[in-house]
Amino acid sequence: NFDVFSTMVLLGLGLKKFVLILEALNWILNLESSVFSTS
Repeated sequence: NFDVFSTMVLLGLGLKKFVLILEALNWILNLESSVFSTS
């Protein structure tokens, strides 16, 4: 049970990091597109 719990926690942390990276990439892309549209 402990192994399953630890793997679930690791998967949860990995998903959080993955979501944060996706949000950062999306923010950067939106920033670049807005800069290109204004220039």
